[in-house]
Amino acid sequence: MSVWPKQWLELGVGGAHNWQVSDETGDDVYWDPSVRDRKSLVKLDGRGPTLGPCRPSLTSRRNVSVCVNAVVLLLTAFSGAVAQEERSGVSEQLWVDYNPRWTDRKQREIFGDIGFRTLLGDNQWVRFVARPGVRGPVGAFRLAGGIGTFYRLNKSGADVLEVRPFQGISATWPRLKRVRFQHYVRLEQRFEWETANWTFTSSLRARYRLQAEFSFSGFRSGSDWRVVLHAEPFFTLAGNAGQVDEQLRIGLGAGRNVGSVMRLRADLTWEKAGLDFFEPSDHFYLRFRIYQGWLRRLTTDDG
Repeated sequence: MSVWPKQWLELGVGGAHNWQVSDETGDDVYWDPSVRDRKSLVKLDGRGPTLGPCRPSLTSRRNVSVCVNAVVLLLTAFSGAVAQEERSGVSEQLWVDYNPRWTDRKQREIFGDIGFRTLLGDNQWVRFVARPGVRGPVGAFRLAGGIGTFYRLNKSGADVLEVRPFQGISATWPRLKRVRFQHYVRLEQRFEWETANWTFTSSLRARYRLQAEFSFSGFRSGSDWRVVLHAEPFFTLAGNAGQVDEQLRIGLGAGRNVGSVMRLRADLTWEKAGLDFFEPSDHFYLRFRIYQGWLRRLTTDDG
């Protein structure tokens, strides 16, 4: 899928998932042939001015171009080739968040999210989230920091408490009339306890979220509809033994501004996660969010 914000600029997004459908054979196969590979791909790319001649009959602004183009933006995130003997499970989840923020005249913010997550059709667990933070501009970037608290009530088994400080930096580039791209890099320190015997685990990870947002009204203040596509890979830097480790999220959402101080948004997201990379699970979650601002109108969905 692609859009043409300028006569000379095409921005597109694509995705794919590959499955191995038959067992591997041959004398060189020393592993279990019943273990089949899977690979996921999400790609955001752009094409700039033409560098070489085109064939007019095969080239269209709204079709695949056979021209040689200058690539101006390319990001590819792989969940990786995954081999496993059996699936760890697929879950469908519901996430609900309320996101308040207070902004002063210098665009410094106190922000956060309060909400819960649970399984759809099954109440085996519910997870409560409270994650306050502060954010402010530094040149073309915005620096953020805060601390999240997560408490998971399990119907069977011990409850889990996690405390998660985070530090982040974000930027919006490029900014076009109806499309803008938001980049958000975050470091997280995860401290987790099982409440039955207070077993402690910890890890350090990084995550990078790329979000493309399309506004039907050109990001004018007031009520407007927006479509959002986002991808977020995760990178474990240290620790992690025994912790659920998210690896990749890809989502599509839609939102609407209600005046200049409230935004409603719904997302459908696919997530690859597991206790380690080679034993992943697929999770799908439907997420509803309410953003509400005070003192200044809402500008971004960072947080």
